[in-house]
Amino acid sequence: MLYVITGPSAAGKSSWIDAHAKPEDVVIDLDRITVALTGRGAPHWKPRSVAAPGGAACPVRRD
Repeated sequence: MLYVITGPSAAGKSSWIDAHAKPEDVVIDLDRITVALTGRGAPHWKPRSVAAPGGAACPVRRD
């Protein structure tokens, strides 16, 4: 079974996962990966847009 949890910032996605995930579940959480790589309190890179094919700008959505 695959669950994809999405929603706006501060909606409780991580809290829901913490409450419902079993020890054997694989959780891929980009916030946890970022903290593991940079440490807590590190500045976060938040791009406003990325280039699409042909050079047009595409907005980037972040949770």
